Amino acid sequence: MWIRKTDEELKIKPSKSSAVWLAEFLENPNFIVIFIFLLISLIIIYKFIGSGYKMHYLPPLSWKELLDYLPTIGFEAFAISLVIIVVSKIWTKKTKSYKNPVVCDSCNIIKEFDNVNQCLCGGKYISMDEMKWVDDDK
Repeated sequence: MWIRKTDEELKIKPSKSSAVWLAEFLENPNFIVIFIFLLISLIIIYKFIGSGYKMHYLPPLSWKELLDYLPTIGFEAFAISLVIIVVSKIWTKKTKSYKNPVVCDSCNIIKEFDNVNQCLCGGKYISMDEMKWVDDDK
């Protein structure tokens, strides 16, 4: 059943270490797909079109030159993928209309927050962030 957290439990905010956050971020299938797509695209561009601007134009590369240039292409693909994923995560956080679930303190019904604070059973809805699950003692 759901019970209210104590004041000490409410003060503790779970946080992820940067290593865990980075590992989850890089395991994201979107990142991997974008990285592979960009890597292949950049290899094709460098091989058949060339790269650069008017001042620093790099003509199309031979296969040997392309292999020598591969770490740079990989880094470019990684950096661009990272920027795309970070921007998309920020964008979705700003545009996402997330509704925090709430729990009735008497009948334990869970629903999304909808500005109705009184349950049909007579209990009050409390944010799930303020509640914790404990097993019933039977």
